[in-house]
Amino acid sequence: MRPRLANRYFALRHGRSRANACGLIVSGSSVTESAFGLTRTGRDQVRQSVAACSALGPTTLLLSSPLLRARQSAAIAQRLLGCAAPTIDPRLRERGFGALDGMSDQNYRTVWERDAEDRDPTIPGVEPLGSVRARVAELLDELERRHASRCILLVGHGDPLQILWTVFAGVPASQHRRMPPLETGQVVDLIYDSNQAGTTMPTEAEMKAVMTRYVELVNAGDVTGVVALFAENATVEDPVGTPVRSGRSQLTRFYEDAVARGCVMKVLSGPHGSFGNCAGMAAEVEVTLPGQGRCRIPLVEIQAFDEHCRITSMRAYWGNEDVHIA
Repeated sequence: MRPRLANRYFALRHGRSRANACGLIVSGSSVTESAFGLTRTGRDQVRQSVAACSALGPTTLLLSSPLLRARQSAAIAQRLLGCAAPTIDPRLRERGFGALDGMSDQNYRTVWERDAEDRDPTIPGVEPLGSVRARVAELLDELERRHASRCILLVGHGDPLQILWTVFAGVPASQHRRMPPLETGQVVDLIYDSNQAGTTMPTEAEMKAVMTRYVELVNAGDVTGVVALFAENATVEDPVGTPVRSGRSQLTRFYEDAVARGCVMKVLSGPHGSFGNCAGMAAEVEVTLPGQGRCRIPLVEIQAFDEHCRITSMRAYWGNEDVHIA
């Protein structure tokens, strides 16, 4: 078991890239070190997430994958934080997906299914799970030897950061897709606690029950009850693309405003579970908006949960075209 760490670690998955926008797998370093950079949305995601993380600041130690989308994300973080320039470390590079490069990102699932069974990939050129874990764990060990009492931000990619997360959680790398899924541009606190080793994720039934209770409490106008469903440092992004609210005080203000505007939720589909620690639902919200009066907004809401089945993040997907006069 790894001892308690000497530094505090955060991970930033790069913002939405052009490859993400096209739904493509792009991992080969010869191409991605100079192409497939961030979209405008990706840049905004990084700005909002980094700005919302109060633990990061001028003394943060910044490391980045060499791929363009990660380097651009790290550069945005550096400007916002006023910290030293990022160190480029190849151990944070994207997982190699070999023959899948250039294909639809729906093919990730084929690799992840093998990962979950702790079996080597059969697709030529796909980097084995053990290889990815070894390089990110090596980086962590090196940082622990060289630094103490530092706040360290690691900028990289979905699979390597998910796999690094399993090191902190003390669970097998094969469970990396059972960890809370990292969204593009998301910052997470890689808190290590030796007591977390072997912890289990909530069941689908438990997550669905919390989502159902969440809707009941919102409709009852019970702000205290709603906020109590969230973890201490939980985040709300409603709608996605707007500033992230973090912590109980900001969440309380958000839900007080929603109740004051007469927010009522109606579930249209779900809640639906997942193979990880997220659940989602399609819903319609009726609320009073400034200058528009009473409006109906169809949306999709995704909630992530910790091992105690507390909500760690809530993200609501809706846009201007979804707002209709009631």
